[in-house]
Amino acid sequence: MMAGIGAAALLLGAGCTQTGLTKPTRSATEQLLISTAADRALEQADFSIVNGKRVFVDQSYFNALDKEYVVGAIRDLISKNGGMLSGKTNEADIVIEPRAGALSIDASSTVLGIPGSTAAPIPLAGAIQLPEIALYKSEKQYSIAKIALLAYERESGKHVASSGPLVGRANIKYYKFLGYIGYTKTTVPERKRQKHPRKEDAAPVEKQ
Repeated sequence: MMAGIGAAALLLGAGCTQTGLTKPTRSATEQLLISTAADRALEQADFSIVNGKRVFVDQSYFNALDKEYVVGAIRDLISKNGGMLSGKTNEADIVIEPRAGALSIDASSTVLGIPGSTAAPIPLAGAIQLPEIALYKSEKQYSIAKIALLAYERESGKHVASSGPLVGRANIKYYKFLGYIGYTKTTVPERKRQKHPRKEDAAPVEKQ
């Protein structure tokens, strides 16, 4: 009998083991929405002026979320278009100043049914959380990027080019019916489901 009690205690003790999970301050969905909108804005820019030129990207006028990603994407496009990246202003032929008018997310939600709520406290039991009962529910997130680029000659300060406003968008939408039937619709490539991805769909690695 004592052996049975010991075995039961061992099983109970094993069942209580938990592993802590790290919770980032920002979700992957948020980061993908913003970076996708930024990519779509920048792909509209004409970087042909940098071909054969030494280019410095001046970040001092760019103040927005995910600044490092956007600046990195600009540097990538400069390199792809034949520009030579310069780490110092005084070594560059052309200086490019990016600025952001918007780089963020708007969200909205709709519920047809009974939203979740907290009931009045019950003596000796405390407050009770009532579950949501939704016949239809939608949650939508929209990202928008408004980026502009100014290029000028480093020595003379002479204007070379202005991109004007470059606007990119992305979205992800969740729908749920009758409380359990749901699906997702999105323009973010990394969030689209592929049951049988093909090898030819993979992005090729460019060789110099």
